[in-house]
Amino acid sequence: MTSLPTGPSSERFSRIVKGSRNPSIGYWEYLPAGYGLGNKWPLILYFHGLGDNGNGNSDLYRVLYTGPPNLISEDKWPITATASNAASTAGDAFVVLSMQNDSGCPTADKVNDFMRWAINEYDVDITRIYLSGYSCGGGGVWNYIGKYISDDLVAAAVPVAALMGEYIWNRLGCNMGILPIWAFHGDEDNVTVRNANIPIDGLNNCANECLEDADLEICSAPLDARKTIFRGWGHGIWPITYKLDARWGHDIYAWMLSHVNYDAKL
Repeated sequence: MTSLPTGPSSERFSRIVKGSRNPSIGYWEYLPAGYGLGNKWPLILYFHGLGDNGNGNSDLYRVLYTGPPNLISEDKWPITATASNAASTAGDAFVVLSMQNDSGCPTADKVNDFMRWAINEYDVDITRIYLSGYSCGGGGVWNYIGKYISDDLVAAAVPVAALMGEYIWNRLGCNMGILPIWAFHGDEDNVTVRNANIPIDGLNNCANECLEDADLEICSAPLDARKTIFRGWGHGIWPITYKLDARWGHDIYAWMLSHVNYDAKL
């Protein structure tokens, strides 16, 4: 097989309907330039919000409304530096898979099942697997952390305007510190900003808590717990999180690649 050529990101972006490759999931597939020669690639799994749920076939277009699928389809994915997107050209470092959820928010099992299926289906570097989701999809990322963090298979997570962060912190506390997490939220979001503040502030206080509670499983500072809170913004922060407009000064893709989980195993 020859490797995929360089060019606009939309030319390497495919609609994969439910049942054609995965029996239970429809999704969008982005393959980077150079994919196809058997090399192993970092993987981003993206999970959309509640309003983009669908049947994995005729509804798949809804997944293109937000996040990386939107940017890839519109050739705004960060594969070439521009004046407004000078922060990163890391987009072609990743395979990006964006499943369509059917109902509710993605469960921990749905996230885990799709990830493990993707590892077997694609040329994936299992030490560089990254989860990100917006709104309800970000809740799916937190759900996965809440149930499967001990599997030690994910290298980093980026929940955006996400539900469930406070709840998962209350369940796991400092034991979440083994996973690098960068949470994004608007301080005027109706999905309360506590879902970013509570877990990230809590994680960054874990070193102090260890001094007080010798029974904690994790008695150290977290590997990397950070948050970006957009002042004056509500729920619709996905463009300023994923587009990498230089004025915001963050690069989640380079940050993902900085985290390698050398202990990952299937």
